[in-house]
Amino acid sequence: MQNRKPLKKILCVWLILLLVAAGVFYFCFGRRQYDTYIMIDPGHGGYDSGAVGADNATYEKDITMKIAYKVGQQIQSLDPEIGILFTRTDDNVSWPADETADLLARITMAQEQNADYFLSIHLNSSTNPEAYGYHSFVRSNDPFSQDVADRIAANLEKNKYSYDRETVFTDQTPLMVVDNLSIPSLLFEVGFISNYDEMSQLKNPFVQDQIAKAIASAYVDTIHDLQENETNE
Repeated sequence: MQNRKPLKKILCVWLILLLVAAGVFYFCFGRRQYDTYIMIDPGHGGYDSGAVGADNATYEKDITMKIAYKVGQQIQSLDPEIGILFTRTDDNVSWPADETADLLARITMAQEQNADYFLSIHLNSSTNPEAYGYHSFVRSNDPFSQDVADRIAANLEKNKYSYDRETVFTDQTPLMVVDNLSIPSLLFEVGFISNYDEMSQLKNPFVQDQIAKAIASAYVDTIHDLQENETNE
């Protein structure tokens, strides 16, 4: 009977040590590395080339991958505290060759990885080879993405890149990757791959950098404004 008290003390000490160890483990590995995550979705990929360029040799999926990766780099450069996620990082895709399954896989990734914002990069195409310009698709109840779209357009206008075809609400043109997510979501059509001159610009690494900077700064500035407003409330 006399040995029970020391034994209880030992057990209590071990319990405290285990709780401390669990707390340290959670602090180091259990919490998110970043406070904010943006998932960037390079449109198409793998089995799906997307639109084919005016030269019949340039694929939308290749240009969207390059621009999307540069957007991620630019965001991290502007604010290293913002984490970047990608639906794909090369031309290998994990989803089946089915359009619906493809889109659902991208949506599921954003949900499962707890992304705070979703950006999908695409190129436009038209039967009219003269059509050109960029525009965004957002939900009408998504003011954050609307602000981002306005800032992207303003930034590109400063760079004298192409033509602003303005923001389109998905009430008029439904899009799965925008409408099926509860987080702020934006699909950005960078330009027309069916227009030979615009396609040539979109293939230029310098122009890709300028576009990426315009998109990245729009996101970072909007996020910073939101954080500042939340701090002041």
